[in-house]
Amino acid sequence: SLTHLSLAGCGLTDDTAVPLVLALVENETLTSLNLSRNRDLTNGTGKSLVKVLKQSNAVLKTVNIGGTKITPKILEKIMDILADRDDTLKLAKVQAARQKKISELLAFSASDE
Repeated sequence: SLTHLSLAGCGLTDDTAVPLVLALVENETLTSLNLSRNRDLTNGTGKSLVKVLKQSNAVLKTVNIGGTKITPKILEKIMDILADRDDTLKLAKVQAARQKKISELLAFSASDE
């Protein structure tokens, strides 16, 4: 089954990307999508990606949209959604939270004496 798809530099536009974004709604295997260097992809596609990633696609973990006209604000929204799916980042967040709790507990114990 398809897990990685690169359409980098394929001349995609917002109109030609619509079927792809719609297909992501039903996607159960694709974890990585490269749409970089498609200069005619704009916030229209970016906003559609945000909506699909938030509402119906929990499988996709990486999206490359460098070299498009999708603005940093939309890119940040996409990256925030995907960051929650990155197991390495999740683990780092959990470990950081644990370390903070341990530090707080140790500080509390020391001030107790």
